[in-house]
Amino acid sequence: YSGVWGIFPFFNSNRTIMSDRVNGLYVLGDDLSMSSGDVNGDGLLNILDIVIIANIILGTAENVPQADVNEDGQLNILDIVTLVNMILDL
Repeated sequence: YSGVWGIFPFFNSNRTIMSDRVNGLYVLGDDLSMSSGDVNGDGLLNILDIVIIANIILGTAENVPQADVNEDGQLNILDIVTLVNMILDL
């Protein structure tokens, strides 16, 4: 099974805990959606996201859906180029 195993939305902090048997536990804030390219979930698109995507491509970091920036179903250098263009507002 690959997907959400359980969701626990019962915290005073407005956080939701989501469990995924393959990738582990996630803590989500009020806004459950994360923008494409914001792989570290800090609400910003910057060099930190680029480095993480590069590490995912190299196999040294865990993949996240937000890393597929151009949404073609593949993770590669085109995602980094797309993210750089988004950051530079091109």
